[in-house]
Amino acid sequence: MEEEWIKDLREFVCEPPDKSEFFQTPLPPVNKGAKGWFKHTEESKSKITGRPSGFNHSKDWREQKSSQMIGKDNHFYNQKHTQETKEKIIQRHYKMWKFVSPTGEIVEEYTTLRKFCEKYSLDRKSLHNVINRKANHHKGWTVEEVAQDPLSSP
Repeated sequence: MEEEWIKDLREFVCEPPDKSEFFQTPLPPVNKGAKGWFKHTEESKSKITGRPSGFNHSKDWREQKSSQMIGKDNHFYNQKHTQETKEKIIQRHYKMWKFVSPTGEIVEEYTTLRKFCEKYSLDRKSLHNVINRKANHHKGWTVEEVAQDPLSSP
């Protein structure tokens, strides 16, 4: 029995598979959706989530979950972040930003995007679209590159 299994395995490994059988089923259409290159159908979305599309939790369920997070039932009730944790949270938002101003001047700063926008009177959401290449510029500001955080380890 074991010899037959080894023989079958050798035949399977040594013989290349017939590739035509892999290409008989057509590939699903690929189109650029709102968040990427492939947009799921409603059927595939419901299979992914494991519940029918349009599903909403009942009002009672939402109220119960909400009440579980209020007061003493909250897992973080009567606790505070340590100063070290607060610094880590703040440092997570700091990056080396490299922008080109409307006058053509290259501006490099190690700061948060929020502080950069406040300093130059820019809209943070619009500048974020420039960074993510969803917009070419904001008030003449363009992004040359977003450098890696110089303080973080690779």
